[in-house]
Formats: sequence, structure tokens, C-alpha cells
Amino acid sequence: MRSFLLRAAITAAALVGIGTVLRDVHVPSDIVQLAGLAAVFGLVNAFVRPVVHLLALPLKLVTLGLVTFLVNGALFLGVAWAAGRLEIPFSIGGFPPDITPEAIGLAIVCAAVLGAVSTAASLLVPDL
Repeated sequence: MRSFLLRAAITAAALVGIGTVLRDVHVPSDIVQLAGLAAVFGLVNAFVRPVVHLLALPLKLVTLGLVTFLVNGALFLGVAWAAGRLEIPFSIGGFPPDITPEAIGLAIVCAAVLGAVSTAASLLVPDL
């Protein structure tokens, strides 16, 4: 439980960093909403991501893994959509409600940054 909370805190800090650097990514400033957003990311990474990546495996093989960036960006947009449904103020390039090529590209960049931070957190935070 402690490692989950620590990883959620690292995810929240990474989201604040992303929101600070990228002006079109709006992250909640309230700590409770930020914790809720980190929890949504944790749930999506734990339950939805493995299924989606398994379903995308044939495309990954054909594209030598490059489709992974698109899948992670789509999952990032899915989290933004779910956060909007939970009334957590989180948007990426105007999504939700407007899906634009800019929002998709921004989601791919954000997913790559958050993926790198999550990987580093997994290496640094042992499973307790």
C-alpha cells in the first residue's frame, strides 16, 4: 500500500511538472483533485493499459513498437475524459471536449514523459 501511495505521489508531481512546462496541459491545483487524478492514472495503468496493449500486440509487431506511442497517448486522452466525467479539471490541448490533432500530439508527448517518470519510479520504489 505504501509503494502505491508513493508512486501516486510521484505521478502527481510529474503531472504538475508537465502542466507547468506545457501551457496547453491544465492540471488541477487542488491537492485533493490532484490525488484523484493520480488515482485515475493508477487505475487505468493497472486495469485498462494491459488489456489495450495486449489487443494492440499485432500492430506493435508490424510497426516494431512505434504504435505504443499512439496507444499510450490514447490512454492519456482516456484519462482526461474520465477525469472530466469525475469533475476533475484536467485537459490536454482543449480535450475534453474538443479532440484536435494538437491534443493528440500533446497527449503522446505527455504520455512519453509520464511513462519515463513512471519507469524511473518503478526502478526506485521497491514493491513493499
